[in-house]
Parts: sequence; C-alpha cells; structure tokens
Amino acid sequence: MPSILDPYSITGLPRISTTSSDDGFSSLCAISEISNKDTPFIDLAIDGSIIGTYILRPTPKLVWSFAISPITVVDCLDSFNTVEDGESDKVVVCVSERKKKFFILIEKLKTDSDDINVKSEKILITGKKIIGLKFSNNGDSFYSISENGQVGLYDFKFEGDETKKIDPISFIEGTSKTSKVLFHKFMKTSQSLDIAKAEGYLLSLEYSNKNFNFKVYALLNDKNILEMSNSTLSSLSKLNLDSLKIIYDPSGNLIILDIINYNLFCFKIPTGELMKKISLANKLSNFPQNREITLLVPAPNRLLLAINNTIFLIELKHEAILDTYTTSSPSSVLALLQCPFVKGNSLNTKESNFFVLNKNMKNGSVSLKNFSIDVGYGNLADCLGKGINRVTEYSDDKVFFQNEVKAFTDLIKIDSNKAQLQEEDTIASGELYQLYCFLKESALSADVARWESIFVPYMKTSTKSFESLRNEIKDSSLHKIDNQKQDFKIFELENDRIIDSKFIYKIVSLIFKRGEDGKLALYNSNFVPEATLTYLLTHPLFPTEFTKGLLQSLNRFPRLIRQAIVTCPNLSCLELIQQLDLIENNEIFKDLVVRLVEEYSSEKITQETMKIMNSNNQANSETTNNGSFDLDKIIGKIIRLNFGFEILNSFIDSNGLILSLHYSKNESNLEKFINKIDYKINSLLVNSQLLTLVNQSLINANELSPEIGNNTYIKKSKKTKKNKKKAEQAQELKRLEQNTNQTPLTISENINETKMRLESMLTIDKKNDHHGGLFKNNTINGGSGSFDKKVPSYSVEKLII
Repeated sequence: MPSILDPYSITGLPRISTTSSDDGFSSLCAISEISNKDTPFIDLAIDGSIIGTYILRPTPKLVWSFAISPITVVDCLDSFNTVEDGESDKVVVCVSERKKKFFILIEKLKTDSDDINVKSEKILITGKKIIGLKFSNNGDSFYSISENGQVGLYDFKFEGDETKKIDPISFIEGTSKTSKVLFHKFMKTSQSLDIAKAEGYLLSLEYSNKNFNFKVYALLNDKNILEMSNSTLSSLSKLNLDSLKIIYDPSGNLIILDIINYNLFCFKIPTGELMKKISLANKLSNFPQNREITLLVPAPNRLLLAINNTIFLIELKHEAILDTYTTSSPSSVLALLQCPFVKGNSLNTKESNFFVLNKNMKNGSVSLKNFSIDVGYGNLADCLGKGINRVTEYSDDKVFFQNEVKAFTDLIKIDSNKAQLQEEDTIASGELYQLYCFLKESALSADVARWESIFVPYMKTSTKSFESLRNEIKDSSLHKIDNQKQDFKIFELENDRIIDSKFIYKIVSLIFKRGEDGKLALYNSNFVPEATLTYLLTHPLFPTEFTKGLLQSLNRFPRLIRQAIVTCPNLSCLELIQQLDLIENNEIFKDLVVRLVEEYSSEKITQETMKIMNSNNQANSETTNNGSFDLDKIIGKIIRLNFGFEILNSFIDSNGLILSLHYSKNESNLEKFINKIDYKINSLLVNSQLLTLVNQSLINANELSPEIGNNTYIKKSKKTKKNKKKAEQAQELKRLEQNTNQTPLTISENINETKMRLESMLTIDKKNDHHGGLFKNNTINGGSGSFDKKVPSYSVEKLII
C-alpha cells in the first residue's frame, strides 16, 4: 500500500551561514544523482564543510571526505562509478567563493591496503553560475549547464595549475544573454527519445523575452552537443515567473506548481500541450505563506511535495493523495533533495527511498535524513477514496444533482450525438434526485422498511426505473421487514447499476453525520438500514469522508462492524489497530488481524502503533484508565487464540521489548513487561533443571532394574493391606525384568514412556506460583523449597546380602 515511512538520520550539517541563494536551506547540501534505489553509497557536498561519500547500510557512515573552506558555497556536483552500485571513482563539484567560481576535480585512487588516496585540483572557470553537471558515459569528460542556458563539455583532467582557466571542448549558447533557466534535467537514452551516437539528453526550460522555451539537447559520443528541438510553451505565459516550482516526470510530462494559487499543471513534452490541471488549494492553503516548497518524482505519474513539515505523495493520473507524512515537531521544515526513479508497477519496483533536509526552526540545526517510500502500483485501486477534489456542498439538493451528479449511461447503445448523450444524462440525474428525495423522507421518518424496499433493489438492477420499482412496492407487504430475515446483498461489478460517487456520498450522509467534536455517529440511532449498509460497505465508492470513526460508530452492531472490517475500503491503519484493543469477539478480532496484515506493511503498523502509544502516554503517563490502549492485552489475545503471529513483528522489535524505548516512554509499562519476561525465564529455567533431574532418575532406575529383579524378595506380613501392597510391587518388578529383556525402545517410544512416568511422579509447575515456578527464594540445587509431587503407587525395597 502506498506509504511514506519514518526516516533515519544520516548526518547533521554544520551551522555555517554561507549561502546567499534564494533557494532556501535546500541549497545547503547537494547530492549526486542516484540511479538505483539499492545503491549503498551517496556522494554529497555540504556548504562550507566537506565533499564526501556516505555508506548507508547497515549504519550510515562517512567513508571519505574532502574538506572545503567555510566560505565555499556548493552549486552542484556529479560522480562517476566504474563499478555499478559501487563507490564513486571520480567527483566533479562546482563551487563559488565570493565572486569566483571553480570546478573541483577529485579522483579516488585505492591502494593495496584498501586505503583511499585522493587526487584533487581546483580549476577557475568564467561565465555565469553553473547549475548542473553530468559525467559522460566513460567518465573522461563532463557536461555542464549554466543559469543563462549555456551548455558546455569539459575534459576531466588535471592541469597542474589552479590559476589557469578551463575552457569547454564544445558548447552551445543559450537563447540570449538574459535568459534564465527555470529547470533542467540530464537523462539517459530511452526508447521514446533515442538517436544514433547519443549517450544522453539534456532537457531545459528557459525564460527569455517573456517566452517559455523548452529545449532538448542530444549529448553525442563524439564530444559534440546537438540542439534537437526548441518549442515555445505559450500556455505558461499567464503564470507568474517567481511563483513556479518545476520538475520533470520521465513518463513525458513537465510538472509545474503555481505556489500562489496552488494549481498543479501537467504539460506534454515536447509539444507543450496542457494535459491536466489539479487544484491543491484545499490541501496547501492552510500552510503559512513564507514556506519552503520542494518537488521530486519517485515514479511515473507520482509526485512528492514537501511544504513546511509535511510531505504529500500525490498520484497525478487519478488525482489522489496516496499518503501524507508530518513530522512530530511543528517547528521542523523539510526540503526534498534526491530520489531514485522506479517504475512503480510491480512488487519489485514499488519500493524506493528519498533524501530530505530537516531544519529545526527553533535552534537552526539542519540534518540529512533518508525516508523509505512505497509508491504503489500506479493503478486505480491505490487511489480509491483518496481523491484530491471533495464534494462541493450546495444549499439546494436539486442544484447539487443538476451540477454535480452525473448518470453514467450505457455509451455503447448511444450514438455519438453529444446532444442526445446530454439529454439522457439529464433524465437519469433527475431520476437519481427523485430517489434521493424518497430516501430522505424515509430517513427523517425513521422508516427503515420503506427505505430498504427501494434502495438495494434499485442498485441491483440496471433495467428498471425508480418509478417502476416504486409502483411494485406500493401495495406489497415489504413495509414489514425483519432485518434478521433479510437477504443481505453485496456489490457485484458485473450486475449492479453504475452510479456516480457523489450520489453514494449523499446517500451515506443520510445515515451518518459528523458532530462538532469531529466524531462520526449515526444520524438517527433509531434508523439503521442494515441491508443498505451491508451493500454500501462492500461498494468500492464508499466515501472516505465517512471511514474515519466508522468502526466506532458501528460498535453496537457486530454484523455490520465485521462487514466493515472485511470489505469497507480506505479504513485507516490507526483505527484498525485501536479496534484490536476494543473488540472482544474472537472472530472479529481475527478479521482485524487479517485486514491489517494483508493491507498494511509491518513498518506502517509499527509507525501507527507508535502514534497511539505516544498519545496514550501523553494523556496519562503514570496510570492506565479504562479507555487507554492496552498493547499487552492485544499480544496476549494473539497468543491465546494462536492466530495472527505475523502482526507480532510489528509490535515487538528486535530487542524483545514492546515498541522498545524508542517508541514507548512509559517506563511503568516496560517494567511490567520486563518482570513478566523474567518470570517466564525463571520458570523455564527451573522446569528445565527439574526435567533434567527426573530424566537422570529414570535412567538410573532402568540401570538398576535387573539387579532388583534378581535380588529382591517380598517380605511376608500378617497385615492384609501390606500383603496386597507387596504383591503389587512383585508384579511391577516382574514387568521391569521383562522390559530389560526386550529389544531397545525407539526414540519416540522412549519419549512417550518418559512422559508417562513423568506424569505419574511429578507436577512440574504450581498454578498459583508467581515468583519463580516451583521454588520460592531457592534454586534446585540448594534450600528446602516446597513443591507439589505425586508418589507412585508402588515402592521398591532392596535386600543387600
């Protein structure tokens, strides 16, 4: 399921104020382009600090570094790897020191002892500021693009003279000297964009003479640069130049965000055709005006957008918010840096990671973090219930149905005549409005039978109209409906009527309402149409606005709450975990576990459980009230039912503690859990020692059996009771003698016989002992501990002559 998971920190940045850029604090650090999500190394450069390589797994660590002066500002960098996914061999960095600009060339040479010798040189360059670098395929040269659109190619070689200026091998000037590059992207060859002798491409968007020019350059193998196309995007002319954030989607779209009106535009490249316009005002308008906004593209048609302390994962094709991540500290500000691009259409290509700068606005500290991300499969199923655009409220229901609700008629049976299509759609929308009014009257009068007689039958047929169904039930006895005897029906894609999602929204709003406190509740506690709810809870268009708090609102109806758990789309992971503590019915508890395991990753479950535990600790850090979340109870129930052990991985970390100290700050809960573990360990230890002692006793008894059979006699007595006891002993001795003459027992037979003897002699544990198993304050080797035992019904007396 698409999700953004908790990050881990890579390093902290020094508090050196060197940047004078308008790019915000995101320009404090530059990371080389990452082509593979599984690469263990990243190359980075930090303003006024270092150029270096970090290894990410198993623990982030600085492999090597090259120091730069505190006044140095990093503009861009790129690295070259001889071995794929290995550590880089060459690094080129463009830096600025006051008014001068330099290339820093670095080559790493490994010795026989695996030590790294760094060869470096700083070369002076002229012209405008360099904003992008890219190595050629063989690493012997590198390409650059400056802020005015000039593209150049340079040899990667050491001149030996830092005062000497470096000149490009070949270059192409920008549109004009006053041009400004708004966006650029170096790309590898692809099937959709490929010519002979090209080792890569450069895309750039320039603003010159009030025109937006999109250019495509071919980077040729013979050390030449060819301008392939230059098109003007006239549709961008109405946008404010200073309010644009631009990024490229390798699927062929240029994505532009207008940060003033919060409109997202998707343009087809290179034609410049506007493909889509998405309004994000309802998501972004609540953030402060002076905010940091950055963009990344992790997969086709998916966009990462960071604003203040929040990151959105947006699906562009279906216009949905797949997931949202918000830092626990409101004073944090996030800036996206780099993200490897994945296909995002299969199980192996949907997981990736991205790098973010996290700035604490209170103390000014900045750290580099790595986030894990699941981008999903890029299909409609990932987006159901997560649409960006919400239903617009109207004061008049009739106007709402006329403007918003569209009837999806059978297009196959209709000619291409647009007027005819619109006429049939208007008629069908009017019928939906009549049905809505009928259901609204039934809801206001709390007439469940009247409601149930029309809604599900209408949804289950696509041939009968509302009027025909209404006439059929006028004189029928369907008004006397018993919910327990109803034939509950579910949604069937092949047979059911196709309905607009906004109509489903209006119907559900007649049954549920959200109070002033934000909690979801039944609109009328006396009006619960169970057949309708059963159908709606299986419908994929069940509105996501009514999923939060849905399970709690249905807690009085076990059948409905189970139906919701099994089939209702878009139930949040957090609410499902909370229900694990509240549900007493074992079957419903199992359904909850299955839904969580199948729909959410282990990391997501752990993350949401952490939020619940932390909020519970903040509410009551010392005592536990009846309404608190009890994770011990959930784990105990899983163990007792012997079901759902897969989810325990999300609750118990590698240290064996529930959410450990990293997640739970409630020391009393941890202490209780540790005491329980200590008790279990002590009990197992004592029982193990006792079992060893019994086994050894049985072995010794078997060794003495022949001697007992040959040298023991039964002592006569006048007492009948004693004679009877001796007779039993003789029989037992005879049995032991016979056993010694038989063939050796197999391992399984020996184990079974040992168990039988053990059960007839000792009770291993005491039911009411909570302080160490069988013994109190004593071990098996010392003390006079008291324990329960069973004495066998026979005894052995040995006569020594």
